[in-house]
Amino acid sequence: MAADLAPNDVMVPKFLLDEPATTPATASRFTGYVEGGFEAGSSRDTDLDSHSWRLRGSMNASSDTGLNLQADADYAHSYLQEFGWNDNIGGTLHVYYRPDSNYAVGVFGQTGRFESRFLPDTTARDYLGGLEAAWLGTDMTIYGQAGLGTTDIGGFDYDHYAGRAGMRYFFTDNIRADAEVAFDRYQDDVETADVWKISAIGNYRPDGTPVSFYAGYRFEHAKLSVDGFGSDSDIANNFLVGMRYHFGSSSLKDEEGNGPIWRGSSF
Repeated sequence: MAADLAPNDVMVPKFLLDEPATTPATASRFTGYVEGGFEAGSSRDTDLDSHSWRLRGSMNASSDTGLNLQADADYAHSYLQEFGWNDNIGGTLHVYYRPDSNYAVGVFGQTGRFESRFLPDTTARDYLGGLEAAWLGTDMTIYGQAGLGTTDIGGFDYDHYAGRAGMRYFFTDNIRADAEVAFDRYQDDVETADVWKISAIGNYRPDGTPVSFYAGYRFEHAKLSVDGFGSDSDIANNFLVGMRYHFGSSSLKDEEGNGPIWRGSSF
């Protein structure tokens, strides 16, 4: 009897014919790097040499909704000639919206702690928050950040104003040049300290590997004013090299489009 039935005569339950309803999933992608670096510098006016070892990490979690979360951690162990060692530790959290690969806007909050080993009981703590935005082109990224916070140095409170603007240019998917200008002002009713930083860094990641290398230069100018009259300034030249281990990306450009695009400032 079954052989005599036409295909149209076979009754199939409707739920087997209907395609099940699907709900779009919110996929996440974790991308970032771990960095180790060395830096050596020299002061022009005080004629003091310095060097430091640094360990950094940055991870970005992205979703198909355009919402991103990036977390940075930073530790530095540095030595200043004739004064000794000090430690610097900090962290930054970024929450931003990147609906496509063309732009990103968000907010950030960071904290830093500086502890001197040559000045007993001298510890500085910094808290900073602000806005950030970036434009991501085919071969170039332009970004900016502005923040406001407070700094405690040895029990004295200062207002902290910060800003930075930078550019990253890709010659290839794995060769990139970075340039950045940063400004920090620490101010109370009597003292004002301004710090300018200008840096240029080259990055190279061998094709097909999770490791990249960087080398660069940073110029620093610091100026301290008291009551708006007396002032003292200094200039430092710094050279830095380092290596990064990347995860969740296939190239430097892939990481730029899907991974961390911000960098917390060192206090």
